[in-house]
Amino acid sequence: MLTLPALTVWLVLPLLFTFAIEAARGRMSGAPLSDRSEKALLLLYLLPIPLGAALWHLAPALPEFGGLALPVEPRLDDPGSADHEHGAGSPYPSWPQLITVGVLSVVALGACLGLARFVLRIAHLTKIERTAVPVQGVADAYEAPSLSVPLLGPSGRILLPAGFSQMFASEELSMVLQHERAHRRRGDHRLYLLLGLLDALCWCHPAVRLQTIRCRLAAEMACDREACGSRNGERRRYAALVLKILNAAGSARPCAPAVFSPRTQGEFHMRLTHIMRPQRPRRKGGLIAIAATLTAVSTAGQFALAEGSSASFSVAPVAEGRVTSTYGIRADPWTKEQTRHHGLDIAAPLGTPVRAPAAGQVTRAREMGAYGNVLEVTHEGGIVTRYAQLDGFEANVGDRVRAGQTIARLGSSGRSTGPHLHLEVFVDGERVDPATVVKLPGR
Repeated sequence: MLTLPALTVWLVLPLLFTFAIEAARGRMSGAPLSDRSEKALLLLYLLPIPLGAALWHLAPALPEFGGLALPVEPRLDDPGSADHEHGAGSPYPSWPQLITVGVLSVVALGACLGLARFVLRIAHLTKIERTAVPVQGVADAYEAPSLSVPLLGPSGRILLPAGFSQMFASEELSMVLQHERAHRRRGDHRLYLLLGLLDALCWCHPAVRLQTIRCRLAAEMACDREACGSRNGERRRYAALVLKILNAAGSARPCAPAVFSPRTQGEFHMRLTHIMRPQRPRRKGGLIAIAATLTAVSTAGQFALAEGSSASFSVAPVAEGRVTSTYGIRADPWTKEQTRHHGLDIAAPLGTPVRAPAAGQVTRAREMGAYGNVLEVTHEGGIVTRYAQLDGFEANVGDRVRAGQTIARLGSSGRSTGPHLHLEVFVDGERVDPATVVKLPGR
């Protein structure tokens, strides 16, 4: 389960990426894009996602590296001499949970819609590629009636609009083919498919979306340099050709390499400027350093939030046992009346080790009337786990425990009908069904 703080970090830090990089980039706006630098920046933008996911799973085994203060212990009622079926509790999710679920739903829905559009677009291009016919006199080019601009198909085949070879002079056609062949040599038809996939999956990540656009533009400018030649006359003719095709057809689909894949007038202006006044691309060491720093900050933030988050609850409190009573309404074992059970019971032999399901800190360990011997562990994210009817304690108040560490022994203290563990879970002070947070034996 993703917590609201972790989700906030994941959504807010990309904005920090964007603002910092754009501020630094503004000081070097006149420089042409460096293909390698733009790809390196994109990789740095993406790194916190897999690194954060990996640390999320490793965090329970490495609690000593966390360093975050645990949340203030919520006020939990003491049952005194009453049965442990006490307290109303809220059967509804808290507002942070609702916000988290809502945001995740929007992100997932947007990604699904983006993937659907991406798949349909690729299927359309594949169909065009299969129905294209060879161009007479050009060994590696094909004509497709439904196209308006030259491009590479998903398999790397050069596709031209119908009649394109007759509409343009042989020198102009040669420039277009040089541009597309440069794309193919670089493997840009695969790169553009990957960028389209990233656009679909990371639609809410502004830094990634901006960087995929710049990666396409940098690739186009690199191929422009190969196609337009080194002499002023050749560059002028190539710039005129770009404008000629732009006026005739407009921008092309962004998911396949094309002469006109960028879609804004600013990007066309940048391409034409550097066609006419070529400059050597500069390595953006400063931008990469800023991005690397932000990547480290983002990854560290995800690790700190992941260390005790509910997603780290990967260990069952009892390794082998049987759930004998679940959370909710049940018949009281003593009075036989219908009452609410605010936890769940796991039966196992007396003395069975009770383990911490996730990293945390012991905040209570004492006898509590009908609960018998009770131990509580406070975890990150406002989560508290309570273990009752224990035979004895293996950890003391203030101890920091890691996932899987033995913290108590299963028993039959307090008001109990036999050896079992009574487990309760609190999220932000409200009881929740332990089965939705903690792993149970056999699952």
